[in-house]
Amino acid sequence: MFKLFKNLDKKDWCLVVLTLLLVSASVFFELSIPDYMSEITKIIGLKDSMNEIIVAGLKMVSCAILGAGCSCIVGFLSSIISANFAYKLRGLIFSKVIY
Repeated sequence: MFKLFKNLDKKDWCLVVLTLLLVSASVFFELSIPDYMSEITKIIGLKDSMNEIIVAGLKMVSCAILGAGCSCIVGFLSSIISANFAYKLRGLIFSKVIY
């Protein structure tokens, strides 16, 4: 398995690191949504301030949008990494079969 990883070049490794960072960001955004929901619940229970509810709701929606955006970018980057990796391996196998 580790022998296969040496076929990745610097660009691919940079994309792998970027993918891991974006997955971490996506998880952070998705896990912060319940915190904002509990904040909205507390605001509703204590006082009836519509502005604070809207601000917390906008924070919650922005976290959902950012998490979805990070997930889409991760899918795109992982497809690029896998396509480059498969291209290199096919080339290596082809050169072994031909020669």
